[in-house]
Amino acid sequence: MKKLLASIVSQVKRFAAVNDHGDRVWEFYLPASRRWHYLNVKEYECVYYFFNTAAPAEGAGESQKVFARYRFCRR
Repeated sequence: MKKLLASIVSQVKRFAAVNDHGDRVWEFYLPASRRWHYLNVKEYECVYYFFNTAAPAEGAGESQKVFARYRFCRR
């Protein structure tokens, strides 16, 4: 799992991040069958947090849960 997350982080870092109160944030919409999935990656103090939800219907929100956490920096 660690190698997979390291690979995903290296791919995510190729895209421009948005600065959100000191956190770096990336947002992706990914197609999956007939739905879209929303992937949100946040980096805070060298830890990357991955959130995923199915894209909510218009006007309806879905809560996000962390499904993976990975420390990328060496200290």
